[in-house]
Amino acid sequence: MEHCVDGANEWRGTGGPMTVSNIRRPSTTAKAFVEACERLQYQRNPDFNGERIDGVGFAPLNVHNGWRRSTAVGYLKPNLSRKNLELMTKTRVRRILFDGNRAIGVEIERDGQIQRIGARRELIVSGGAINSPVLLLASGIGPTAELAKLGIEVQCDLPGVGKNLQDHYQSNFTFKTNATDTLNEAVMSPTKSVKLALEWLLRGSGQLSVGATEATLFAKSSASEPVPDIQYQCLNFSTDGFKTGLHRWPGFTFIFSVCRPKSRGEITLRDAEGRTPPRIRANYMTDPDDMRVMLAGFRIARQIVATEPFRSLVIEQIRPGPDITSDEQAAEYIRNIGSTVYHPCGTCRMGEDDGAVVDSQPRVRGIDGLRVVDASVMPAMPSPNIHPATIMVAEKSSDIIARSLAS
Repeated sequence: MEHCVDGANEWRGTGGPMTVSNIRRPSTTAKAFVEACERLQYQRNPDFNGERIDGVGFAPLNVHNGWRRSTAVGYLKPNLSRKNLELMTKTRVRRILFDGNRAIGVEIERDGQIQRIGARRELIVSGGAINSPVLLLASGIGPTAELAKLGIEVQCDLPGVGKNLQDHYQSNFTFKTNATDTLNEAVMSPTKSVKLALEWLLRGSGQLSVGATEATLFAKSSASEPVPDIQYQCLNFSTDGFKTGLHRWPGFTFIFSVCRPKSRGEITLRDAEGRTPPRIRANYMTDPDDMRVMLAGFRIARQIVATEPFRSLVIEQIRPGPDITSDEQAAEYIRNIGSTVYHPCGTCRMGEDDGAVVDSQPRVRGIDGLRVVDASVMPAMPSPNIHPATIMVAEKSSDIIARSLAS
């Protein structure tokens, strides 16, 4: 699936639709983060998608000439002229249509009109970990008792639909800094903003060509862990949230999260048609082991902050403040400050047991002609960011589907 700009090797490929590149000029913040972690005896890792995941290094990017190489850019746009593909925007799929236990089409709403589209062979649902279970539930596929409460006719009793919700939950450390190249400063300064814009437009480089995360550390909560269970991401900006924008002072952040959380949530409908946004109960930190790992992450974070050259960049630690010293205080901070990393998955999980929604093909159990292909089918979430794993699910599933259609 990838095109690595540095060339192919044992772990990397070329010629695929997804460009993978490295940061050309890491920020002062990112370089200090990596060096501090190395001084704490974390091994340098040149490629987190290579031989091993543990250690510290700079984050790879899906960037091509300064532009994000999304799956829409890599897969969809080059094929929009194909006769067997029609992209329908501003269109809502209301429900799946059935003939007995076979999916035969979908009912859609477009420009205020209800239409039906039939399927000659099968349907593939790829709505993501939120919308795929919502569509199945609204179509009568899910827990019988749950659907009955909303007056939805049960097409197939599948208790696992909408369950097993998993996500990476992050907490953060935020700092004021004396570094002169944070994104905060560029936003505050018209001159620096113009310079960054020109650097991006003319050379496809600079801060505007970099994703949020510049440097990453994968660490263990304890030496007894077989593989890392904490991920850190260093960001060359600081903010209280996307709605409020960047802070009006030079600042940076790093976040940390449990790689493989044990807490599980669920997605349920609020109305029979699924028009109202669903209830999303993430249930973060409900498993005690997740908090154990986060507290270990908090302590490691404090070690990084106290280590040069990271330490010299910090003018003030905005949060957490120096008054947070005990595990109880740190746990309260983690619960109050934490938020999603936007990696939801698992809500139509794959398996062969009664709680599974799809099998290994990935066909919806109990329904003919219907598959789900997205992050919702993951039984357990990957340790790092789930973007490449989600593409892998799609690539593997496309091979499975192609073989089945040819038989």
